[in-house]
This record gives sequence, C-alpha cells and structure tokens, in this order.
Amino acid sequence: MVILEIPPARHMPVAFKRERHIRVGSYLKPLREFPEKERRLWELISESHFEMDLCLEGIPGEDLLSSVLDYPACFQRTGQPLPAGTAGIMERLSAEKLIAPRGGGRFDVTNLAAILFARDLDSVPRLGRKALRIILYRGTNRVETIREWKGAQGYAAAYEAGIDWIQNQLPLNEEIRNAFRREEKTYKPRGQSTHIRSTNCNWEGFQGPERRLQAKTKSYGCSNNGLEGLQSPL
Repeated sequence: MVILEIPPARHMPVAFKRERHIRVGSYLKPLREFPEKERRLWELISESHFEMDLCLEGIPGEDLLSSVLDYPACFQRTGQPLPAGTAGIMERLSAEKLIAPRGGGRFDVTNLAAILFARDLDSVPRLGRKALRIILYRGTNRVETIREWKGAQGYAAAYEAGIDWIQNQLPLNEEIRNAFRREEKTYKPRGQSTHIRSTNCNWEGFQGPERRLQAKTKSYGCSNNGLEGLQSPL
C-alpha cells in the first residue's frame, strides 16, 4: 500500500503532468474546459496569504512554548514586556495572530510565527528549506564555496547569530592608539544589519493581522534556501 499526500493548492491549482483537473459532479475533468470554475478557483487561492496559513495544528500549549516557538525572542524583538504566566503569553501570541486557540489547551501555529520564531525550522513541515543560510564564497563569483552557516531557528530568532557569524568571517584592521594595539572591524555591524534585513526579509505592521513577509533580492541574493552570497576577500 502506498499513501500519497498531495498538499492543498495555496498559490496556484495543483497540476499533474502539466494538466490541472477539477471534479465536476462525479467526474474528474480538465480545468481548462471550465473557465468560469477556473476563474473562481484562482480568486479563492489569491485570498489566501502564506503567513496566515497554518503549519502546525493542535499543539499542546506546554509543547508550543517549550519546543516549538522561541517566545522570549518574539517579545524581545518587538520591544514588548514578557507577560506574566503561560496564560498571558498565549493570549498575547493569539492577539498577534501568531497562534490560534482551538480548545482543550491546544493551539494552531501560523507560518508567520514559525518562519520568524521557530526553535527548529526543520521540525516544521515545508518550512525547513526556508531557513536562513549564509554562504562564504572565494572571490567574486559563486563557483567555489569556502564555508556556510545555516540557522536552525526562525529568521528573527536566528538573526543575531547570523550577524555574529558574518562578523567572524570579515577581516580585521589593527590600529595603535596611545601605545595600545586594537582590532577594529572592517565593516560596522550596523551597516551589515541593515543590509541583511533588506536582503533576507522584512516584517512590517507587527501589531496587526495585515503583516507581510516580503522577500528581497539585492547584492547577496535571496532564494528559497535563505540568504546567500557573502563573498570572501581571499
């Protein structure tokens, strides 16, 4: 017995051998033969937003806080005080549309919550390949890889670790001041931070449900696998 799981259509109708089908009555027909149904199907799909879709369902509250979401990073990154008690934390996360209560002490987790604050993206279905990934290349092309770093956590939770890794790959300048030798970073962390935020993703309007993750493509390059393209001076 073979069990084949086909994920639901989220951004476009599912196709098999480049042909899309739809069930009409008790028959499976090519979608192209029913333009009105195809138009309505595209309308329904366009109303769905990736960040509001659910990636995990029915997770117990204790497991959600202990092993799924890095909730302290959520409140730290948004400049909000950490609520007192589990109930206060859950209430605030629900208000931010990061999770949705479903009764019985269980919660659903949105893609936005996982992609930003997951403790381990590889444990979230279909999101592991979107983890933050930084590659150090030799020279100015992308032919020879020196080393790479992959953040296991969501973007916001792994962000500082990514900045620290980049800092450790960059050359240092030695300066002598008042008879003391000091090492200075060639590039200031603030400039790198701004550039990588623009390259990786922006999350805007955190205080409401109309938040969006907008992938950017600048000099580093941004792919489904995350951030790439840190060039080595070697």
